Amino acid sequence: MNRLMLPPTEAGYTATFGGGVISQKLQGGASRFEVDVLGASHMLSLSWLTDRAGYQYLMAFYRLWQRNPSEHFLARLIIDDHQLRDYECHFMPDSMTLSGVQGFSYSV
Repeated sequence: MNRLMLPPTEAGYTATFGGGVISQKLQGGASRFEVDVLGASHMLSLSWLTDRAGYQYLMAFYRLWQRNPSEHFLARLIIDDHQLRDYECHFMPDSMTLSGVQGFSYSV
């Protein structure tokens, strides 16, 4: 399994936590809740601010993932608690964007 070595910027995290709980509205009362999926996935939006070498590495890593998109990769992220932990990840198709270039700084 490949490992993404370039950490995202700390200010670049947005997370939607997969709770694995579904609700069903009931007539005349409170909704019913139940476990849908154990270990539901989280959805993250991450940003990188990097130099030329980091940008080249990130894009090469993304292209490598595109060759076999069903294969997960490892990344050290802060999600479930305050410490960096290894998570199995994959990119969402067509989600990588270059949002800015200023001199030798690349915002992805």
